[in-house]
Amino acid sequence: MERNIKSYIFIIAIAITVYELNLWPPRLKTPPLVLMLIYQAVMGMIITNAAYVVVWERIDYMCCLLCFYCAAGIQELNEYLGLDFINDVANWLESECACDMLSTLVSIIILLWLLVATDTTCHIVRFTTWLSEKIQQLMQYKRRVHFRPENQVSYCVLQNIPPPRRRNTDRS
Repeated sequence: MERNIKSYIFIIAIAITVYELNLWPPRLKTPPLVLMLIYQAVMGMIITNAAYVVVWERIDYMCCLLCFYCAAGIQELNEYLGLDFINDVANWLESECACDMLSTLVSIIILLWLLVATDTTCHIVRFTTWLSEKIQQLMQYKRRVHFRPENQVSYCVLQNIPPPRRRNTDRS
């Protein structure tokens, strides 16, 4: 099965969970930082690939089966009740688009659930508020550009910083 956006969303969710875990056994002496980073990267790749093969492919298959069984049930209900407008829904559920939409929705739900479970959302909110405060502080400074005659250098003066003073080179 090829990887697409829905599987990458699931892989990101698993990678966030693996990042929150301490993969090194606590009884062993911790190695140097470089070896620890290499170990965690390799273990993270192994775990995410295993989660993709073992978990995500089954979830994707179940989403497609759910769409097909719902379409068959709607068609039987349509034949029993004689309603023609439900037939369009059943035809859409049999399409590949419905299967892709359902599995994408499931992967987004898993991502959000794991973000909340690992408290990553709190870190993201803290980072975005910190970043917005820094951007607002930078936006408070107004830049003015002064162009001097040709013999003087042009420079940019920030609001709270005075222009550089010229040294007095006259020693008379």
